[in-house]
Amino acid sequence: MEDPLVRNMERAGTASSSTTLPQGGTPASGEARMPGLDGIRAFAILWVFITHLRFDRTLLPGSFLQELSMEGLDGVTLFFVVSGFLITTLLLREEESTQRIGLRAYFIRRGFRILPASLTYLATLLAVLLATGTRPQWPEWIGSLLFFRNLVPTNQDYVTGHFWSLSVEEQFYFLWPPILVLTSRRFRLPLTLLLILAAPIWRYIAWKNHLAAYSETGRLDMMYDSLLMGALLAQLQRLPRFRALLDSVPLPGVLLAMGCFGFLALSIRMLPPGNLGFLATTPVQLLCALVILKILIEDRCPAVNRVLESSPVSWLGRISYSLYLWHVPFVYTWIPDFPGHLLVRVILSLAAAWISYRFIEQPMLRLRQRFLKPSH
Repeated sequence: MEDPLVRNMERAGTASSSTTLPQGGTPASGEARMPGLDGIRAFAILWVFITHLRFDRTLLPGSFLQELSMEGLDGVTLFFVVSGFLITTLLLREEESTQRIGLRAYFIRRGFRILPASLTYLATLLAVLLATGTRPQWPEWIGSLLFFRNLVPTNQDYVTGHFWSLSVEEQFYFLWPPILVLTSRRFRLPLTLLLILAAPIWRYIAWKNHLAAYSETGRLDMMYDSLLMGALLAQLQRLPRFRALLDSVPLPGVLLAMGCFGFLALSIRMLPPGNLGFLATTPVQLLCALVILKILIEDRCPAVNRVLESSPVSWLGRISYSLYLWHVPFVYTWIPDFPGHLLVRVILSLAAAWISYRFIEQPMLRLRQRFLKPSH
């Protein structure tokens, strides 16, 4: 049976796509694009951005949107699911074509994808702090530089606080490919399922026995199932029966709407993180994300994908990594409150993100091809 993912990637063309969620999982320059993913990234980064913006939430129509506007953490969850899917898809595709997963090439790709923009951001912000006579919180900066920021409490340097999610992803990226290499192909899917099922149980044990405070929910062991859910989808998509799962669905648009509503409704459930109900519904929310992703990558709702692939939405998705990096200082520290401050924050954040994407991300993605053999 023809793989609908491959079919729709061919339909989308082989144009370069150097996009990523904050933080990774992007196809290399010149690789085929996956339908709908830029749009998911655009929605996710917009959700995070709106949550971080300081404005009167009552200006939004309806309590549902008002509550959603404060739950940008689940925008990061979407990033994680997409990221786990993309990384695992590319690794499995490489294994199918070459009979091996090249860890050296993988880490080169990750380094060129993640480090240039993040190091530029950290160097720029550090220079501003030193120039203004502000003493950096060195543990936080070192944690950001070495991607263990999610293990360091935030004191004063909020401009590095968002590196917690980059740290979660990089820790996952460091562990997951070697696990795939060391695990027999027949055991990978059961192992992934077992780890996903174990995640909420571990979270409950950790909170119940005070092994993790609520402020430590950004630890990899407390949220790795978001990334593994994407990895699970990547593995299932290699199975003909799973690829054909939507063939008999008469109204995939209804299923997509249900997945979107379920994900968003569970985002605003009024339950504390350690509550048993919260822990039980988190896997359901991740399954909703999996449903959304499967429908979009197979282009089962062309009208929706046309919107997600439209120029402004796609552009926002492409710059999502740089926007995630650069919006924080403009939102929290660099721009004082004054009439029209929200518009100024948005414009400057988008401008900084575009500059980072255009003059750092893209050149580095082109440069990395010199260190890698062309894939066939």
